[in-house]
Amino acid sequence: MRGISRYVLFVFAGVGIYFAVFPLVFSRAQSSPASLFLGPSAGTYVVGSTFTVSIFVNTNGASINAIQADLKFPSDKLQVVSPSAGKSFIGMWVVQPAYDNRKGSIKFQGALPNPGINTNAGLISEVTFRVVSVGTAVVRFEDSSRVLLNDGKGTDILGQTTGGFYNLALPPPAGPAVSSPTHSDQEKWYANRNITLQWGSDEPVTKYSYVLNTQPVDIPDDIPEEPLRTTQSYKDLADDIYYFHIKALRGGSWGGVTHYSIKIDGSPPARFKIEINPAARTVTRRPVIGFQTTDALSGVDHYELKVVSLTPSEAPGVDNRTAQNFFIEANSPYIPELQLGEYDVFVRAFDKAGNYAQEIQRLVITDALFNIIQEIGMNFGGNFVVPWAVIWGVGVLLLLFALFFAYRYYRWHGRIHERREAGQLPEEVQRKLEELRLLREKYKGMFLAFACLAATLWAFHAPVPANAQSESGVASPPIITQVSKNITNREIFYAGGTAVVPNSAVTLFLQGYETGETISASVTADTNGEWFYTHPKLLPSGTYSLWAQARTGEVLSPPGPQVTLTVSSAALQLGTSRLSYEAVYFLIALALLFLLLLVGLFALYHWRHGKRKHQKFLEDVREAEESIHRGFAVLYRDIQLELSLIRKAKETGNFSEKERLQEERILRDRTIYRERNLGDRKGKVNLRKYEIILMYEILKNKSA
Repeated sequence: MRGISRYVLFVFAGVGIYFAVFPLVFSRAQSSPASLFLGPSAGTYVVGSTFTVSIFVNTNGASINAIQADLKFPSDKLQVVSPSAGKSFIGMWVVQPAYDNRKGSIKFQGALPNPGINTNAGLISEVTFRVVSVGTAVVRFEDSSRVLLNDGKGTDILGQTTGGFYNLALPPPAGPAVSSPTHSDQEKWYANRNITLQWGSDEPVTKYSYVLNTQPVDIPDDIPEEPLRTTQSYKDLADDIYYFHIKALRGGSWGGVTHYSIKIDGSPPARFKIEINPAARTVTRRPVIGFQTTDALSGVDHYELKVVSLTPSEAPGVDNRTAQNFFIEANSPYIPELQLGEYDVFVRAFDKAGNYAQEIQRLVITDALFNIIQEIGMNFGGNFVVPWAVIWGVGVLLLLFALFFAYRYYRWHGRIHERREAGQLPEEVQRKLEELRLLREKYKGMFLAFACLAATLWAFHAPVPANAQSESGVASPPIITQVSKNITNREIFYAGGTAVVPNSAVTLFLQGYETGETISASVTADTNGEWFYTHPKLLPSGTYSLWAQARTGEVLSPPGPQVTLTVSSAALQLGTSRLSYEAVYFLIALALLFLLLLVGLFALYHWRHGKRKHQKFLEDVREAEESIHRGFAVLYRDIQLELSLIRKAKETGNFSEKERLQEERILRDRTIYRERNLGDRKGKVNLRKYEIILMYEILKNKSA
């Protein structure tokens, strides 16, 4: 029993160890990605030769069953002779290996039967390239490449790819030794389009045959060049990569060929735009300056940047020492630390031949208020600027509308006030009063209606309450290559350029066309012959002529080419002070806004007080109409009483012709005035109300 227990214990321990270790091993296999790589991954090969590159896979301990390897190569430097599928562990090609020498692409896609393959250097295929041009060729795997795990799910475990870097050169010289005083380095790009070549040989040479073209490898013909020379010049060549091929005739037979390359790029990089974020006019003092361009032939080598302040250093709150007057090498994006003011940002893009393209962008660092107020208008929502002309036009239009409504409210208020002061009632009310007066003349003794009306009219003519009132040398001259453009009389003037002699003294002359006054200033060129000058004061508006002279020791150069400079007026000169036009435009807009506010308050005042008086006037009219209704009700009641008396006389037989005519007139008047004044539903209600009041008064008098 003890042996059996020990055996069972060992079995369980083994099973436990297996289940504990196997997941770790499996997870390690899962976590180790596969890789694709080339062999050899580097090398140097001559133009015209071929070399073979092998494609390998490392599964890192995992079993795989499918591979897709897509390669990219420079078609101007390499061409595929043929991809070889003979030496490969791939059991079945899903798609036959294919290549495209025009696009520079190669594609392999294959699969393996179960259980796949586990390898650290499995050969997928081989590719043979032919070298067609000098330079550096990079062969890389594309992102579409995949290595699929044999797990039934097709899991892609490719984690790393390693391409190849190959140096492609001309064949070693087999003929005369060639050199060039103008283009000495065959790997370097030159901006000089004029070539001078020299050659020689240690052995006696009878003749030479040579040719200059764009073919990396070529053999000159057997026609010797006359006369015999050891130097040759070519002028004004186009931008390209040229190859000089030469061979020598010795002892009646032609020798080997020497190939010499010349790279010419005399064109600057492409024009580009300087992007400033968040905007070229911003409140942030750390703007982001971005720049990017391309060069068609030699490629972009580096960028240089310079920030020049246009704001006088004596201006309050401004320190233009945060800007630099010299170029520094910089990368995009570039983030400077600047103070309030205006700046010109210079960016130079250099290609590998030393040519450069220069761009300039104006940058304004301002506070929040003046970020909205600009010289051309007001900035709303980033880049949306409303011109001052539009703002003024809208302001004047609103002011005219406000004046129109203010005038109307003023006249309306005045009419309401006059009618209340004069006690003037509406025409309808006046007509009813006149009819009531005529009836009174017809029917004497009816004083109750006129008494009520008199009391109402007395209240109508009462004075307005107080709270309703209103409230109340010979040396070469320096060349000017940089000058501040589009500046105004509130921005600093600057100029820069190059001098032929490094560290020479450069004198600048600035003459005003209108006044003829000439000012001068001196600056020293640096070791590269570049110089830069910033004027310490603001220039008055006008047109100026600018030129420069250089002094080297006692030798003074003649004046250089003149540059015309125009300083526009962007500020009003008030004594020694300047008021910018954007401030003037803003003040005009504020004045319009102030006038609009005043007119609006004026219109609001007359509208409120006119409305209040109009309501009081309507209340007085309603009271007058109420009194008229009461007068007609009383009059109607009296007519009814008179008719009842006439009917009693008619019943007794004591009814004369005069009384008959009086009855007809009373009936006619009752019908007419009832229809005119008491015919509507409201009139009937009022009649019934006043009849009840009158009956109450009669009964009260009788009881008294």
